[in-house]
Amino acid sequence: FVSGEHAFHCANYFVPLLMHYVGGRREELCGFRVAEIILDTPIPYFELVPNDYRSLKTLASDRALPIHPEILRLNFEAYVKAIEDLGYDLLFPELRWGNSTMPLGDRFYKNFKNGLTLIRNANVDGKNDEEDEARSAKKNRIVQPFKFRQIRKAFGARLKKKGVHSEERADLMGHTGSNVNEEVYADPTELQRMLELMQKIPNVTSHLEPRSVNLLPWVRDNLPPPDARG
Repeated sequence: FVSGEHAFHCANYFVPLLMHYVGGRREELCGFRVAEIILDTPIPYFELVPNDYRSLKTLASDRALPIHPEILRLNFEAYVKAIEDLGYDLLFPELRWGNSTMPLGDRFYKNFKNGLTLIRNANVDGKNDEEDEARSAKKNRIVQPFKFRQIRKAFGARLKKKGVHSEERADLMGHTGSNVNEEVYADPTELQRMLELMQKIPNVTSHLEPRSVNLLPWVRDNLPPPDARG
């Protein structure tokens, strides 16, 4: 999380993007297997099913989700290929090693801790404040801690604001229907329609340039993370 010329492709890089553009739960996204990333189709998609790394919250969570074009633009396909070529089964292998039993989403949260601190401080320290008094007031206010579920909630709220029906929002987000009719009679949204809905989400990363895939050194060398316990 230090500004510089390097970018590292890992869960810290891709999971927040997936939360914003795809709307998945933290544990869902962190627990993908490489085999669940389907790229050789007209619409690349995630096959979100229960696996050995994580369960799903509800029956409706078992679903297919298109891969947003912005994620593909930022070299996600090349990342998947690099992880597959190294023989990993887990898409983000730095989240699980040895006999670790920590939920993958919790490990991601721990890895992102320094980034969360930067986000929270940015809410308090306004670099563009012109008056000392305004800056002081901003620093002294109580700031609610940023939590990743806010991104998922914002995903649903934006779709609702764009007029997307509750059945379609439920298909995308893996929610059960709010009533029996929605649950039983609503047809699953096809990938093309899902992709159209996803593209209603604002593009917040268009300023980023795609980088050649650069894996974490310990992932590249198949080693435990530097902070792994014995």
